[in-house]
Amino acid sequence: MTHPETDTPELGRLIADTRAERALTVQQVADRVHVTRETLSAWEHDRHLLPVTKVRPLAVALGISWREIASARAHDIRLRRRARLLDLGENA
Repeated sequence: MTHPETDTPELGRLIADTRAERALTVQQVADRVHVTRETLSAWEHDRHLLPVTKVRPLAVALGISWREIASARAHDIRLRRRARLLDLGENA
């Protein structure tokens, strides 16, 4: 699902789309991952980065490979780093 050449976050979309495909509510997935509904929503809307400790529990909750989640997470980290570097360059 991830595409290194894209400039848009992918993890939130992956979580939301997979959850919807499986007809799971935010609360159901949050309960399975042992986080609040607000935390899961923040991951889906790319407001917070998924902690590495939650990659496998989220994968199990969604019924997908942890590698797929890890790959999307890595992509989003690269985007955040690039954005920070651009901000630093503009403020220099």
